[in-house]
Amino acid sequence: MSPPSTNSPGVNPQSTPGFQSKYPTTAEELHRAQLEDKLEQLLQSLLEVGICTSDVQENAREGGRTGRGEPLGPGGLVGKKMLVIKFITLHKNESIEHMAELYELNANMASEIPIPVEVITQVDQGTNPDRWLRSFVERAAHENMYTNGILSNQYRSLLQSQLADYFPDLYQELNKNSDESTPSDEKTINKGTQPNP
Repeated sequence: MSPPSTNSPGVNPQSTPGFQSKYPTTAEELHRAQLEDKLEQLLQSLLEVGICTSDVQENAREGGRTGRGEPLGPGGLVGKKMLVIKFITLHKNESIEHMAELYELNANMASEIPIPVEVITQVDQGTNPDRWLRSFVERAAHENMYTNGILSNQYRSLLQSQLADYFPDLYQELNKNSDESTPSDEKTINKGTQPNP
């Protein structure tokens, strides 16, 4: 009998179907997988509530049809609103249970997952934190290159001054070689790049 594929949803209930993943090996990985699963369940429940509440249109007439031409069903608009209220109440209780389970799982976590305050602020403002992360990484890379250039120039000047103080003969020889290697026109470049026979 062949082992089940890693693409099947039955292999690991905490993983997203279609993605290859391994079983959690440590207790912390297991807790994180459970935490992720509960978060997905909570988000799904809240999404269903949002879809259901947006389905009821205020401009529909009692006993008539919705704005899209669909019949409202028994009880008209009031009946549909009552069904939505019943559905929301059911999902509200389910969401509260999910939040309680999340709180318990979070209490069992050995280490906290560090989330920068800026990311939370971006989510609160309704913007995509991935955009913030991308610009942050690009800005850090540019600052790193700039700082690296400054440090390299400072090191070069410090090295030259120390060489001039402690090894004047070597310093003069290096300066003489560097003056010869700086080309003034293309002929010098071609002449300097040709190997010696």
